[in-house]
Amino acid sequence: MNGSSVSNIARAESFSIGPDAGLHLPHVVSAHALQDLFRVREEDVNLVVLPREPAPELARSAGHFGEWLKETLALDLSQFDIESAKLTAALREVFASAMPPGSEANYEAPDLSLFAWDVAELAENFARIAKASSGDPGAGRNLRLRLDRVESDMCAAFHTDCYRMRLICTYRGTGTEWTANDNVNRREFYSLPAAERLLDSQRVFRLRTGWVAILKGESFPGAEGSAVVHRSPPASAEDWRLVLRIDCD
Repeated sequence: MNGSSVSNIARAESFSIGPDAGLHLPHVVSAHALQDLFRVREEDVNLVVLPREPAPELARSAGHFGEWLKETLALDLSQFDIESAKLTAALREVFASAMPPGSEANYEAPDLSLFAWDVAELAENFARIAKASSGDPGAGRNLRLRLDRVESDMCAAFHTDCYRMRLICTYRGTGTEWTANDNVNRREFYSLPAAERLLDSQRVFRLRTGWVAILKGESFPGAEGSAVVHRSPPASAEDWRLVLRIDCD
C-alpha cells in the first residue's frame, strides 16, 4: 500500500506552501510524511498537518463516491482488521454498498478502489498513533470513521471537541478552518458569543483540499484547555464538501 502512494499523492515538499497556511506556528507541526503525524503526541503540539496534493485520479475517485453519498456513512473500525492488507478491499465493499446499484458502471470515473485505498492508509496510520499515544494495545481499534457529504454550515462556530484525537481530510470542497492558540480567550471562550471567541477574527487558517490533519482534543492527556480551536467552513448543495473524520476517544 505504501509503495503506490507516490503516484497518487504529491507530498508537501513537491509544491509551494505559503505562510498564510499557519504551519509556522509553534503549536503546529508541518509533516512531510505519514509517519510524521505521530508528532501530535508532543506536549506543546495540538495540530499536525500533512500538506499533500492528491492526483486527479484520486480526487475524481473520491468525488465519484461523494456524488452518490446521500447521508453520513459511519463505521466502527473495531469490526475490521485495521492492520491487515484486507482493509482496502473491505472499505471498498462498504463504499460500494452505499452507492445505488449499477452507479459505478454508469459513471465515468476511476475505480472506487483508489478512494478506499487512501482512506485505508490513513486509518491504518491513525490506529498506530492512537495505540502509541495511549499505551493501550486496544486503543488503535476503538476508532470511529465518518464520511460526510456536507451541504450546510455544520459546526460553523469556533469550538474545541471532547475526543482525544481526530484525523480529518476534506476530499472535495473547502477544508477545515482553525486559529492560533494565542488568538483565543480560553478562560471565557464558551461564555462568549461565537462571533467574539477570537481576539482577531481575521486570523483564521484553512486546511486545503486533500491535506491530512490530526487535531488534539480536550480528552488528550494534558491537553485540557489547550485543544485546537476550529470550525467547519460554509458549504451548500452546489458547493458541497466530502469530509473524512476518524475519531479516537
